[in-house]
Amino acid sequence: MVSSMMEIKVLAQRLVGTACGLMVMLGCSHAPVQQPMEVAGTGTSAARGQMAEDIRTTPRLVIPRRPSTYDNAVAQANPPTSLGGVATAATAQPSDLRRLQQLAAAHFAAMQTYVARVHRREQVNGKDGPEEWLAFQWRRQPWSVHMKWIGSEHQGREVIYVRGQHGDLLHSLLASGDIPLMPAGKHMALRLDNVFVRSASRHAITEAGIGNLVWQFTVAVDSYEKGERRFGSVRYLGKVRRPEFADPMDAVEQLIPANVEPSTPEGGRRWWLFDATAHLPLLVITLDQKGHEAEYYCYDRIQENAALGDNDFNPASWDHASGGR
Repeated sequence: MVSSMMEIKVLAQRLVGTACGLMVMLGCSHAPVQQPMEVAGTGTSAARGQMAEDIRTTPRLVIPRRPSTYDNAVAQANPPTSLGGVATAATAQPSDLRRLQQLAAAHFAAMQTYVARVHRREQVNGKDGPEEWLAFQWRRQPWSVHMKWIGSEHQGREVIYVRGQHGDLLHSLLASGDIPLMPAGKHMALRLDNVFVRSASRHAITEAGIGNLVWQFTVAVDSYEKGERRFGSVRYLGKVRRPEFADPMDAVEQLIPANVEPSTPEGGRRWWLFDATAHLPLLVITLDQKGHEAEYYCYDRIQENAALGDNDFNPASWDHASGGR
């Protein structure tokens, strides 16, 4: 009897072991099945699960307007266009998200000034704005920004704002057609809450620059790691290639819930792309719930800690140059 019981016990253990082995082989274990992903520029596979499968099998990003030569290049992007369930939580790797956030925050904290070229497109009040190219200067103390439009759109327009100086006003040098009956080169000083100021962009002047992007990303990651969904879900997509930059970029996808951001009231999708050297979010693309581009910001040709002084943020220099117009 004892011998029979022992044989039954051994047989049962073998059956259990065989069953467990089959579960692992068939992907039925508690660990999720991982699908391989081709890492940009390496030709090796990395386990990113369904996120990686989504990147490989979904359509490439198509920007649906202004089919210029540059846009045709941008259209060869990696992220998908289908929004799917905007409010659905994504499976993210907090360690990857936090790593990117910490690298970006640490690098930006060491920047006292920078000069960059900015390429942007914005949807303002439901209308697609023009494609704009700007020369951008920023200083940490006192907080200062100087933007000059260098493309064909609004060419010659300039904006200067220095927190607490020059009347704490936004100073603008008008381009032709900015305001009816106002000549190009006219210097105007406006309050930050002026209707003309707020209607010209999706964001206030105090939100301009890379620093605000780092802060927004930090808020999104903090909220996600706390289990909140106020700012939506975020997930790390791995390395992707973009035509704007030579090296692969770290990509993060943010799903924006409805009624969170006034500019995308029905929700949407945002891609954060971090450059390989400074680990800063130099490319940010937002689509609305219908998949239409709501904003596109690209910072390149960056010169960190450039020698910028008060004269670089002094609107009085315009008056001297124009004879006081």
